[in-house]
Amino acid sequence: MTDPPPAAQRVTYLIACVLAMLGVLGLLRTGLANPWREQGTDLLGMTTHPITALMHAAIGLTGIPIARAARAAHRYLWLVGGLLATWTAAAFVLDGAPNDLFVREPFLLAVHAIGAATCLIAAALTQNPRGAQSS
Repeated sequence: MTDPPPAAQRVTYLIACVLAMLGVLGLLRTGLANPWREQGTDLLGMTTHPITALMHAAIGLTGIPIARAARAAHRYLWLVGGLLATWTAAAFVLDGAPNDLFVREPFLLAVHAIGAATCLIAAALTQNPRGAQSS
């Protein structure tokens, strides 16, 4: 019988899957034919930009295989938590028009803020597996 994966790996997998889902759905909805267009596209009740969708997909799809290794998952949580927190803060500080990368969309801000808090809390509460292999 194998042991269940550590909490950092489970949270990494959860965050990565949610971001990958948002990214892939956003890319399907917005397309990348003209990523610099001035209009965002409606996705699940929020306005999304093609570059935002691409970033969500990239962050999520890289996190799924990273979740297999405990040490890499722990680092991913710190990195993505900081990135999502910075992204949320930038959306508050900058004038986030609905067609911007840093859009001030309540649902998207909530997703980023909850994702950042989840990542940072999970990274802080779980131990960094020093002896774990990062294969």
